[in-house]
Amino acid sequence: GASSSTASTITNENKPEDRSFSPGHKVGTQSTVVDYFDVPSGQQDFLALGKRHGTDKVAANDRLEGCLKNPTSCTREGCAKEACRPWGHFYNTMYQKRLGPYSTPDTEPFQFLEIG
Repeated sequence: GASSSTASTITNENKPEDRSFSPGHKVGTQSTVVDYFDVPSGQQDFLALGKRHGTDKVAANDRLEGCLKNPTSCTREGCAKEACRPWGHFYNTMYQKRLGPYSTPDTEPFQFLEIG
């Protein structure tokens, strides 16, 4: 039988602008650089989706700046790489680069399984 799926859709009208750092901005020192870039036209914004759903997969985006200003707020204060110090991850950059092209409205629906 036919199956149905529900997808989250972010448009320019309802896209949250609550990023900790602006697109295209690099934050960090030589031991850490986190890239933020413009989401290509027509693609879903994985950072906005992750924030809206409260996933740990993007949580470090909002925690890095505070962690660098106040190291005692970091969950892994002693890490040499500063981006590893706050709780959460920066997976949105990988998801956007690798899966962004598959998030356009004209893409055939498919199931994605994350292992790990």
